[in-house]
Amino acid sequence: MAPNHWLVGWAGAPSPTASPSAIEAARALAAKLSALASRVVAGINYRDYGVAVADIHEAWRRLGKQPGATAVPAYAALQAAMGEYDFAHDVWDYYFASGGRNDVLPASSPNPGLSILRSASSGWVPH
Repeated sequence: MAPNHWLVGWAGAPSPTASPSAIEAARALAAKLSALASRVVAGINYRDYGVAVADIHEAWRRLGKQPGATAVPAYAALQAAMGEYDFAHDVWDYYFASGGRNDVLPASSPNPGLSILRSASSGWVPH
């Protein structure tokens, strides 16, 4: 399945409490997330990924400032996607901060550092 499968079908009628500006901000964020998914599939380096994540953070903040943002039908999916991209960025930061000594380990090899990162990225809220 395509990496942006969660985008399909959500752009229908907005919730009665989601403002038109929130719907537009959500669509803009979804477009940025979809573009980043394509770049990730094609291959992206650490520096460019960091810039792209900063760009989606800004789009997330714009969404969070809109009236009725949390009533956007795709809000939870967008929030989850933000958390996943942020987690991946945190893993890369963790790896490079160690000078390349810390490899990403399989789930069968617990690594407290990665557990902390996962916990830190699991509760995305706009700020």
